[in-house]
Amino acid sequence: MDEIQRLFGSFSRQWQERLEIECKGELSDAVNSIVGNRHKIAHGGSVSLTIGGLHRYYQKALKVIDLLQEICL
Repeated sequence: MDEIQRLFGSFSRQWQERLEIECKGELSDAVNSIVGNRHKIAHGGSVSLTIGGLHRYYQKALKVIDLLQEICL
């Protein structure tokens, strides 16, 4: 999530601040978990991820994407 926030900050400090505030907590944790699990899988590691957990991360990631779109528009 930090990389996404930095990218948005390169366009506008206000965008970055809004993203930091609105994604704090569960939304940020979900994105970070998706990326972390992806890295583990890509490097041959094992993950203890259930379909329910994946679905929750996915739903929260969609909220982040909606927010990113809203900020840009």
